[in-house]
Amino acid sequence: MSSEDPSIQWKGRFMLIAMISFAVGAFLDAVLTFTPLELVLVRLLLISSSIEYYLGFFLPNSIANRLIKKE
Repeated sequence: MSSEDPSIQWKGRFMLIAMISFAVGAFLDAVLTFTPLELVLVRLLLISSSIEYYLGFFLPNSIANRLIKKE
């Protein structure tokens, strides 16, 4: 995240967000018991972490162009 390249910075941000959301979602899924609605919400958190991991590893150029503000 301390790189000069804005694309690399965004990849680092996505990786950090993905790690946090996965850790929280996995902890909640493993430790607690839920009603069906709460279970769906926790699983959506885990699915969002996988999308964030994807963006952290392979940030598509179309998304990078939207995120990076050009001067």
